[in-house]
Amino acid sequence: MWNNKITILLIFLAIQGIFGEQCLNDQWPPKPERAVPTYVVNLDDPPMERWNQVATAFKSEIIDILAFFKAYIVEISPNLKFLLELIDDKLPALADTLPAPYGDEMKGISQATGLPLGIHIHMQISLPYWDMSNNTWILTEKLRTLITQINFTRNGEVLFKTTSVLTGLKPNAFSVSVNSRTSFQGGYEGLIEWIFNINRNQSFITFALRDMLTKAESFDVVVNYLAETELLAPCYYIVGGPKPEQGVVITRERTKAVNITRMELTMATYTTSVDTQDRLLESPMRETSINTVKSIPISTRYGYVLVTQQGASDRPVIVTYHDVGYNSATQFHHFFAFPEMIPITEHFTIYHINAPGQEDRANPLPSTSVYPTMEQLAETVNDVFNHLDIKTAVGFGVGVGANILTRFALKYSTKIYGLILVNCISRGIGWFEGFTLKWPTQDMPQQAWTDALLTYLIWYHLGYESQSAHPDLVQGLRRHLEENVNAKNVVKLLNSFLKRTPILMERPNELNKNANPPISLKCNIINITGFSSPHKDDVIDTNDKCDPAKSSYVEFADCGGALLEEQPAKTAEAIRLFLQGLGYISHLSIPKFSIANRLTEQAAEYKRRNGPSSRAPRRSSAPFDSVDSGLYRSDSQGDDLDDDPNYYGHELQLRVDSFDDRNVKL
Repeated sequence: MWNNKITILLIFLAIQGIFGEQCLNDQWPPKPERAVPTYVVNLDDPPMERWNQVATAFKSEIIDILAFFKAYIVEISPNLKFLLELIDDKLPALADTLPAPYGDEMKGISQATGLPLGIHIHMQISLPYWDMSNNTWILTEKLRTLITQINFTRNGEVLFKTTSVLTGLKPNAFSVSVNSRTSFQGGYEGLIEWIFNINRNQSFITFALRDMLTKAESFDVVVNYLAETELLAPCYYIVGGPKPEQGVVITRERTKAVNITRMELTMATYTTSVDTQDRLLESPMRETSINTVKSIPISTRYGYVLVTQQGASDRPVIVTYHDVGYNSATQFHHFFAFPEMIPITEHFTIYHINAPGQEDRANPLPSTSVYPTMEQLAETVNDVFNHLDIKTAVGFGVGVGANILTRFALKYSTKIYGLILVNCISRGIGWFEGFTLKWPTQDMPQQAWTDALLTYLIWYHLGYESQSAHPDLVQGLRRHLEENVNAKNVVKLLNSFLKRTPILMERPNELNKNANPPISLKCNIINITGFSSPHKDDVIDTNDKCDPAKSSYVEFADCGGALLEEQPAKTAEAIRLFLQGLGYISHLSIPKFSIANRLTEQAAEYKRRNGPSSRAPRRSSAPFDSVDSGLYRSDSQGDDLDDDPNYYGHELQLRVDSFDDRNVKL
């Protein structure tokens, strides 16, 4: 018995070892395309009879493949003929160890074709013929002739469909396909455990796929099944459902799923499961790339929050907090994968905090639950820091998230090294604002949006000018609010924001240094907004409360409230300059064209406002204390600098050198 098991194992190892140095001829170009035939496999038939029609139809092709395989072995070395004899003699014993009904189905195919059972078993459970010289599967073109659609039926109805055995579809429920995955602990370790009966609770990859197609009835059941079923070999499973948001790539080790990447529906970008698969299959290193997001549920004193991690671990930390109506996925994930942000993402560990109940498709919070206040949400940030053992970080908040991180930085000043605040509102709620919003923001008995509330949130995020200029953003934001987030939960967060107290901080008194030190932010801050943002005045007010020696004000002239969507490249550049001012990523170069192009854009904007024949005045390139925060001035000398290439370089250098202590309008 042990001799048989060792022989079977040696067959697989020997077959794997002899390939890699051969060069195949006449394999390109592929044969002309052919119509893919469809056959029916009736699961009500006995297993040994199910494949008779298919096996008979493809008998000549199967014989051709086996002849090619045997000829290839002999061509490598005539002395390897003994392997073929071992396959025919020893492998049939393995059929009786395979789970039902697969062993009997293989026996039935062998009988229908009149070919040895051993070679059928070898082809069914192991195809390790990878040509390392040509980076292809040796039998690819031969197997291509066997491509067929199989309709598996039960009780006279189609239960599921497959294309061969690696791709399947259950109508109106889900689709699934499988791809090979290279891993150090590959399939041979599992095969050894199976042959020697060490562990036969694990499943062959294609058997697991067939089992799932037969038994599972929904997308979620499939994902859980394929993520948890123990396998003989690592692989990728790609699963799709009937709903737009149902798509995952499951990265499998033998015993567990090491990553489940879900398709994200954002207001601007749709990432398909196929796109995600392509990224994952590029190389094993891509599994920890910036596109992979890890979810971390954390229990805080005010409830559970979901934190997502982007970027590699053990690097300087950026902690983000989203605005109302958004979450980490829709506000930050794609922004940090934006080309101009990739150099930052590659050098930081980014933790995105979701406010309680704000993640995509969250369950509704209990109606009787009391949602945390702004101060309490700031305390949950501290709980996240403690749970993740974050000693210090750069905070990046938008809107409500900026307010929360500012409160956190005031109370835990040693934990925040810098703050990136977008549309930060530090004042309390005004009586008129509170009165006009009281009705549309009451707790809703049903999980549905009102027109008044949707209109308010769209204005809140975009402003009037951006709504007119970017109708696609309006549609995307409305779709996101209606489809991705829980309306009741969003209203709870919005009500907390509308009941906020003012942030008690003030600018240090430079005239009276003997006065009691005011409550102020100790870290460096950059306040960012857009020219037509509905919160521009609030951002200016917040900036006026910050220490001018540690704060910067940046205003994008051609932007509304949605800076990360309207001007992601400019926002990324401002963030990069700020981080470099803090001493991070100092080795990264600054793209000179970005400032020059921005000056050109603003000159065009000046002419649009003042007429096409007007001449846009130049910006001052004097030291910061003598310029008007980037506003245009008249050039009394009348020098023509439009065509001077050195001008832009000088302007850029000024901005880079003085970014820490100046306020600019970009």
